[in-house]
Amino acid sequence: MSQQGSLVGLDMDDEQDSSRPHVLSKESVRNITHLVNHYAEARGSLNERAALIELGDRMVFFFYDALKMREASEAREDHVSRLESALQAREDRIPRLEAVSAETRDALQAHKDDPSKQEAITIETLHELRSLRNDIEIKLSTANSEGNRRAQDLEAKLDSISAEILRKVEEIKT
Repeated sequence: MSQQGSLVGLDMDDEQDSSRPHVLSKESVRNITHLVNHYAEARGSLNERAALIELGDRMVFFFYDALKMREASEAREDHVSRLESALQAREDRIPRLEAVSAETRDALQAHKDDPSKQEAITIETLHELRSLRNDIEIKLSTANSEGNRRAQDLEAKLDSISAEILRKVEEIKT
């Protein structure tokens, strides 16, 4: 039981510890404590087995929910980090966009009497802007696909952990 508690970061202190996330709410901890006490009261009676089974079943749901919340939180943090990185890459291109704009403006001004040269400058500028936009889209797409892959990995991990918990509960029941 203590091993499972450490799995989800069970912490009943009122103070927030920023180095370790509080996975279970105080209400969940109270519910678990109530179930443990209920089991302790039923020990030695005919209801002991039923109380133990109920305790095991409820503990599975509490711990599974706690694991799912923690993993989802980590996945969101990873996804936000990747999106921030892609956004930073986008912001890093702003000076280049400003430079392209200034170069284009200057070139168009220098060739204001030659429409064919202005058209060539405009086409070249559009190609460069498309290239910059494609770089940004690739980074955002990569961040999203990595986030989706990470979410699938976490879901598989949660399924594995919940299967292990259910197996242990079944062992307790028998």
